[in-house]
Amino acid sequence: MGFLKKNSMQILALALCVVLLTAVLWQNQKFDALEAEISSLSEMLEQQEQQTGDLRQQVLELQRSAHTGPALASWSVTPVSVDAARRELTVWVSVTPAEGRDIGVNSAVAHRPGIDPGENEQWPRAYDFEAKSDGTIGHELTLPYEENSAVAFTVVYYENGERYTQEIAVYNSMDALLPVRLAENWGEMGYNMSGDGRLYLVHRSVVLADGAVVEEPVFRLVKNGRTVLEAPAETTEKPGTYSGYPYLEELGGLPCAAGDRVELRFACRDQAGLRYEFTLHTWDIVSSWQTEERWPESGVTVTWPE
Repeated sequence: MGFLKKNSMQILALALCVVLLTAVLWQNQKFDALEAEISSLSEMLEQQEQQTGDLRQQVLELQRSAHTGPALASWSVTPVSVDAARRELTVWVSVTPAEGRDIGVNSAVAHRPGIDPGENEQWPRAYDFEAKSDGTIGHELTLPYEENSAVAFTVVYYENGERYTQEIAVYNSMDALLPVRLAENWGEMGYNMSGDGRLYLVHRSVVLADGAVVEEPVFRLVKNGRTVLEAPAETTEKPGTYSGYPYLEELGGLPCAAGDRVELRFACRDQAGLRYEFTLHTWDIVSSWQTEERWPESGVTVTWPE
């Protein structure tokens, strides 16, 4: 009996050892599986952090790109009025901020092109810009008229506490800021059509910018510096459009010879008393059958009242 009891205890101890070993092996397998799962989750987390970091960097780059892009979407300088007695021009300087940009315009200055606006004391500045319902920010600026003088406009604005300056417009002449400006002109012409050495004009019309209404509009035909015809310019149904019909046609053709220069001009007066004479077309008579013609891109003579 003692021997059997002793063997039973050994068998039980051995079985318990087997159970414990099995449990340890099973637990080790669970630990290994858990460790593998933790490692996998760690890798996934690292990947997500990397993706999140990349996305955050992209957002930051987009924000920087948006901030460093143009703050002004558009701008304009529009004639407002003329003070003939003081020989001054008043214009409306306007800017439109780019979408999503919060800017405040501090001032605008007219200056000569190529001159630092901060060092230009010749012409005044405009302050206290107004925000309009159409999203533009603008203010009037008055400056003295100078014949044959180029002019540029620069605005000073603030964004996020930073100060910026931007040149918005440059004009070769202050005449571009006067209320009467030539937008376009058209018509037909013919030279030596019947071998008669004559220059014929047909259906001549001019269009003034912004539909300007003027007084005393006339067409002038100038040959070698001398006016040979002054024909009334008739108003049309379209504001700012003036026609030479039928008066230019009634001339019946201007006799010309080689070496002659013929110019067609349009003259008028505005409500402030300024007189304008625009050169519309120039013909240089080369021979009895050939002319060289030009459509001047700009050519106006402005006479201020005394």
